[in-house]
Amino acid sequence: MPLLNWFCKLLNLNVRLKLLLLVTSLLYLPSVIAQFNPGTIGYNQTICNGSRPETLIELTSPSGGTGYYTFQWQSSSDNRKWKNISRATDLNYTPPVIRTNTWYRRNVTSGSYGTLSSNSVLVAVYPRFDPGVIGNSQTIFTMRNPQI
Repeated sequence: MPLLNWFCKLLNLNVRLKLLLLVTSLLYLPSVIAQFNPGTIGYNQTICNGSRPETLIELTSPSGGTGYYTFQWQSSSDNRKWKNISRATDLNYTPPVIRTNTWYRRNVTSGSYGTLSSNSVLVAVYPRFDPGVIGNSQTIFTMRNPQI
């Protein structure tokens, strides 16, 4: 019986050691950081003064990070100083009617990975149309040039 007791203790010790090694190796595995990418938006547009731009859409989805993303759209008049757009937190964004050139981008946040900005797109606005004025009525004779 003492030999059997000794064998059981040895087997029990062996199982404990293997379990300890397994737990230790799991605790010290190098963490793999998923590269966080904010994705891209599109496209540049040119519109008439006082018109509403088309919806700015996601061209490529965010990836990496935690896999969970929140969005905040921003606008800028110079593509350098950015302001958050109130209540613009969806995947895509439809800007309001604008009268000046405006840049847009989408900030993407993924938990502890922080916030990254997408590319920026320009909505260019044609200058206001000015039809001008014409002169007085004229009678134009054949083979003659009108007065300017």
